[in-house]
Amino acid sequence: MAGVTDFSLRYIDGMPTAPANVPASIGGHGGYVVESKAGWTAYLGGANDANPLNNRLIELHQILELGQQEHLSLATIDLRFGLRPVYRLKQA
Repeated sequence: MAGVTDFSLRYIDGMPTAPANVPASIGGHGGYVVESKAGWTAYLGGANDANPLNNRLIELHQILELGQQEHLSLATIDLRFGLRPVYRLKQA
């Protein structure tokens, strides 16, 4: 992915659970995690998620671009919940 050059990619069997407003059947599965040397972590979900991995990577790229344009200090980006991507900022 353009602009992201220094990162690690892992697969974790148990992911953090879904937020309260997301059906339990969507969260809590294993999935891929991208950890950037810039300090953000992205939860991509698993290979069998309803939203194709390619779409999740596009969403990740768009959120990273937004963060760069708005000078946001991203902490986490969570793409596991279908069409509901969520990002959190680092605490100052």
